[in-house]
Amino acid sequence: MFSDYPTDEVFNKIYHDLGFQSLFTFDPIFMKTIESPSDLLDNLEIRHWENLFASRSNRALIAMTFTKFYLDKGIPDDPYFISPGKNGVSIEYFPKFEKKHFVRHMAFNYHSDFFFHQAFSAIDTIGHLLFLQFSLPLNQREKISYHTAIRKLASMDEKDLATKLKEITDSAHFQLASSIRNDSTHNHPHTRVNSGIEKHNGTISFGVGKYTSCKKIFEVIVTANAN
Repeated sequence: MFSDYPTDEVFNKIYHDLGFQSLFTFDPIFMKTIESPSDLLDNLEIRHWENLFASRSNRALIAMTFTKFYLDKGIPDDPYFISPGKNGVSIEYFPKFEKKHFVRHMAFNYHSDFFFHQAFSAIDTIGHLLFLQFSLPLNQREKISYHTAIRKLASMDEKDLATKLKEITDSAHFQLASSIRNDSTHNHPHTRVNSGIEKHNGTISFGVGKYTSCKKIFEVIVTANAN
Protein backbone atom coordinates (compact mmCIF):
# COMPACT_ATOMS: atom_id res chain seq x y z
CA MET A 1 0.00 0.00 0.00
CA PHE A 2 2.81 2.41 0.93
CA SER A 3 5.84 2.51 -1.37
CA ASP A 4 7.97 4.14 1.34
CA TYR A 5 8.46 1.76 4.24
CA PRO A 6 11.28 1.75 6.81
CA THR A 7 13.77 -1.08 7.03
CA ASP A 8 14.20 -2.66 10.45
CA GLU A 9 17.45 -0.75 10.89
CA VAL A 10 15.88 2.61 10.03
CA PHE A 11 12.81 1.94 12.17
CA ASN A 12 14.87 0.92 15.21
CA LYS A 13 17.08 4.00 14.90
CA ILE A 14 14.10 6.36 14.78
CA TYR A 15 12.43 4.51 17.67
CA HIS A 16 15.50 4.78 19.90
CA ASP A 17 16.33 8.34 18.83
CA LEU A 18 12.87 9.46 19.95
CA GLY A 19 13.97 8.42 23.45
CA PHE A 20 10.67 7.19 24.86
CA GLN A 21 10.79 3.92 26.81
CA SER A 22 7.14 4.08 27.75
CA LEU A 23 4.09 6.07 26.74
CA PHE A 24 3.71 7.47 30.27
CA THR A 25 6.04 7.60 33.23
CA PHE A 26 4.55 6.79 36.60
CA ASP A 27 5.63 4.83 39.65
CA PRO A 28 4.31 1.26 39.84
CA ILE A 29 1.49 1.34 42.39
CA PHE A 30 -0.65 -1.52 41.20
CA MET A 31 -0.54 -4.55 43.49
CA LYS A 32 -2.83 -5.41 46.36
CA THR A 33 -1.80 -6.96 49.65
CA ILE A 34 -3.41 -10.38 49.80
CA GLU A 35 -5.91 -10.29 52.63
CA SER A 36 -8.70 -12.32 51.05
CA PRO A 37 -9.38 -14.55 48.02
CA SER A 38 -10.90 -11.56 46.23
CA ASP A 39 -7.57 -9.70 46.54
CA LEU A 40 -5.85 -12.58 44.78
CA LEU A 41 -8.36 -12.40 41.93
CA ASP A 42 -7.98 -8.62 41.76
CA ASN A 43 -4.21 -9.02 41.41
CA LEU A 44 -4.70 -11.45 38.55
CA GLU A 45 -6.96 -8.93 36.84
CA ILE A 46 -4.47 -6.14 37.57
CA ARG A 47 -1.81 -8.13 35.73
CA HIS A 48 -4.21 -8.50 32.80
CA TRP A 49 -4.81 -4.74 32.58
CA GLU A 50 -1.10 -3.99 33.04
CA ASN A 51 -0.35 -6.20 30.04
CA LEU A 52 -3.06 -4.44 28.06
CA PHE A 53 -1.61 -1.07 29.04
CA ALA A 54 1.84 -2.16 27.89
CA SER A 55 0.40 -3.38 24.58
CA ARG A 56 -1.47 -0.13 23.89
CA SER A 57 1.52 1.93 24.99
CA ASN A 58 3.88 0.04 22.70
CA ARG A 59 1.48 0.34 19.76
CA ALA A 60 1.31 4.10 20.29
CA LEU A 61 5.11 4.35 20.34
CA ILE A 62 5.35 2.28 17.16
CA ALA A 63 2.81 4.59 15.49
CA MET A 64 4.83 7.59 16.66
CA THR A 65 7.92 6.09 15.04
CA PHE A 66 6.10 5.66 11.73
CA THR A 67 4.85 9.26 11.79
CA LYS A 68 8.44 10.47 12.29
CA PHE A 69 9.62 8.27 9.41
CA TYR A 70 7.10 9.68 6.94
CA LEU A 71 7.64 13.22 8.17
CA ASP A 72 11.40 12.87 7.65
CA LYS A 73 10.86 11.45 4.15
CA GLY A 74 9.26 14.76 3.25
CA ILE A 75 5.67 16.04 3.28
CA PRO A 76 5.74 19.59 1.82
CA ASP A 77 2.43 20.81 3.27
CA ASP A 78 3.57 24.31 4.25
CA PRO A 79 2.11 26.27 2.59
CA TYR A 80 -0.84 23.94 2.17
CA PHE A 81 -2.53 26.20 -0.39
CA ILE A 82 -1.87 28.96 -2.88
CA SER A 83 -4.35 31.48 -4.25
CA PRO A 84 -4.74 31.90 -7.10
CA GLY A 85 -3.67 28.42 -8.05
CA LYS A 86 -2.33 27.10 -11.31
CA ASN A 87 -4.52 26.57 -14.36
CA GLY A 88 -6.98 29.27 -13.34
CA VAL A 89 -8.28 27.74 -10.09
CA SER A 90 -8.96 30.19 -7.27
CA ILE A 91 -7.45 27.98 -4.54
CA GLU A 92 -5.00 25.14 -5.02
CA TYR A 93 -4.30 22.82 -2.10
CA PHE A 94 -0.93 21.14 -1.55
CA PRO A 95 0.72 22.90 -4.50
CA LYS A 96 4.12 21.31 -3.79
CA PHE A 97 2.80 17.75 -3.66
CA GLU A 98 3.80 15.07 -6.11
CA LYS A 99 2.22 11.62 -6.14
CA LYS A 100 4.73 10.31 -3.59
CA HIS A 101 3.83 13.10 -1.18
CA PHE A 102 0.13 12.21 -1.22
CA VAL A 103 1.08 8.63 -0.34
CA ARG A 104 3.31 9.77 2.53
CA HIS A 105 0.62 12.16 3.72
CA MET A 106 -1.92 9.35 3.78
CA ALA A 107 0.52 7.12 5.68
CA PHE A 108 1.27 9.87 8.20
CA ASN A 109 -2.44 10.45 8.78
CA TYR A 110 -3.05 6.74 9.28
CA HIS A 111 -0.33 6.34 11.89
CA SER A 112 -1.03 9.63 13.68
CA ASP A 113 -4.71 8.70 14.01
CA PHE A 114 -3.66 5.31 15.37
CA PHE A 115 -1.27 6.95 17.84
CA PHE A 116 -4.00 9.10 19.37
CA HIS A 117 -6.42 6.16 19.51
CA GLN A 118 -3.94 3.89 21.30
CA ALA A 119 -2.59 6.61 23.59
CA PHE A 120 -6.01 7.57 24.91
CA SER A 121 -7.02 3.91 25.18
CA ALA A 122 -3.93 3.39 27.33
CA ILE A 123 -4.99 6.27 29.57
CA ASP A 124 -8.38 4.69 30.21
CA THR A 125 -6.59 1.41 30.92
CA ILE A 126 -4.93 3.21 33.84
CA GLY A 127 -8.46 4.01 35.00
CA HIS A 128 -9.26 0.29 35.15
CA LEU A 129 -6.08 -0.32 37.14
CA LEU A 130 -6.98 2.42 39.62
CA PHE A 131 -10.46 0.99 40.12
CA LEU A 132 -8.96 -2.42 40.90
CA GLN A 133 -6.12 -1.17 43.08
CA PHE A 134 -8.32 1.00 45.28
CA SER A 135 -11.57 -1.00 45.02
CA LEU A 136 -13.37 2.12 43.81
CA PRO A 137 -17.18 1.97 43.85
CA LEU A 138 -19.10 2.20 40.59
CA ASN A 139 -22.82 2.78 40.19
CA GLN A 140 -24.91 1.57 37.26
CA ARG A 141 -24.81 4.89 35.43
CA GLU A 142 -21.03 5.22 35.57
CA LYS A 143 -18.38 3.76 33.31
CA ILE A 144 -14.80 3.03 34.25
CA SER A 145 -12.42 5.66 32.88
CA TYR A 146 -9.34 7.61 33.88
CA HIS A 147 -11.42 10.69 34.73
CA THR A 148 -13.97 8.70 36.74
CA ALA A 149 -11.14 7.11 38.73
CA ILE A 150 -9.64 10.52 39.52
CA ARG A 151 -12.99 11.82 40.72
CA LYS A 152 -13.45 8.78 42.96
CA LEU A 153 -9.92 9.06 44.38
CA ALA A 154 -10.41 12.75 45.15
CA SER A 155 -13.41 11.89 47.34
CA MET A 156 -11.34 9.37 49.32
CA ASP A 157 -8.06 9.65 51.22
CA GLU A 158 -6.10 9.69 47.96
CA LYS A 159 -6.32 13.39 47.15
CA ASP A 160 -2.57 13.72 46.50
CA LEU A 161 -2.61 10.91 43.95
CA ALA A 162 -5.77 12.31 42.34
CA THR A 163 -4.11 15.73 42.06
CA LYS A 164 -0.99 14.29 40.39
CA LEU A 165 -3.06 12.29 37.92
CA LYS A 166 -5.29 15.27 37.15
CA GLU A 167 -2.24 17.46 36.45
CA ILE A 168 -1.44 15.19 33.51
CA THR A 169 -4.80 15.61 31.81
CA ASP A 170 -5.12 19.29 32.74
CA SER A 171 -1.87 20.25 31.01
CA ALA A 172 -2.13 22.41 27.89
CA HIS A 173 -0.24 19.83 25.81
CA PHE A 174 -2.60 17.06 26.85
CA GLN A 175 -5.69 19.16 26.21
CA LEU A 176 -4.51 19.95 22.68
CA ALA A 177 -3.80 16.27 22.01
CA SER A 178 -7.25 15.42 23.38
CA SER A 179 -8.86 17.97 21.05
CA ILE A 180 -7.07 16.53 18.03
CA ARG A 181 -8.02 12.98 18.99
CA ASN A 182 -11.65 13.97 19.57
CA ASP A 183 -11.92 15.83 16.25
CA SER A 184 -10.26 12.96 14.39
CA THR A 185 -12.76 10.49 15.87
CA HIS A 186 -15.97 12.51 16.02
CA ASN A 187 -15.56 15.62 13.87
CA HIS A 188 -13.19 16.71 11.10
CA PRO A 189 -9.55 15.52 11.25
CA HIS A 190 -6.97 18.30 11.60
CA THR A 191 -4.73 16.76 8.92
CA ARG A 192 -7.43 16.93 6.23
CA VAL A 193 -8.44 20.23 4.68
CA ASN A 194 -12.02 20.99 5.62
CA SER A 195 -14.66 22.39 3.27
CA GLY A 196 -13.95 26.02 4.10
CA ILE A 197 -17.68 26.58 4.60
CA GLU A 198 -18.60 28.24 7.89
CA LYS A 199 -22.02 29.04 9.31
CA HIS A 200 -22.39 31.58 12.08
CA ASN A 201 -25.56 33.34 13.28
CA GLY A 202 -27.38 32.60 10.05
CA THR A 203 -24.50 33.78 7.87
CA ILE A 204 -22.70 31.39 5.53
CA SER A 205 -19.16 32.10 4.35
CA PHE A 206 -16.79 30.21 2.10
CA GLY A 207 -13.03 30.47 2.10
CA VAL A 208 -9.82 28.52 2.46
CA GLY A 209 -10.29 25.24 4.30
CA LYS A 210 -8.56 24.85 7.66
CA TYR A 211 -5.66 22.44 8.00
CA THR A 212 -2.91 21.55 10.48
CA SER A 213 0.48 20.59 9.08
CA CYS A 214 2.02 17.18 9.74
CA LYS A 215 4.95 18.87 11.50
CA LYS A 216 2.61 20.53 14.01
CA ILE A 217 0.69 17.29 14.57
CA PHE A 218 3.95 15.48 15.28
CA GLU A 219 4.97 18.21 17.74
CA VAL A 220 1.71 17.60 19.60
CA ILE A 221 2.37 13.85 19.66
CA VAL A 222 5.84 14.33 21.14
CA THR A 223 4.98 17.05 23.67
CA ALA A 224 1.87 15.22 24.89
CA ASN A 225 3.93 12.08 25.36
CA ALA A 226 6.67 14.00 27.19
CA ASN A 227 4.17 14.85 29.92
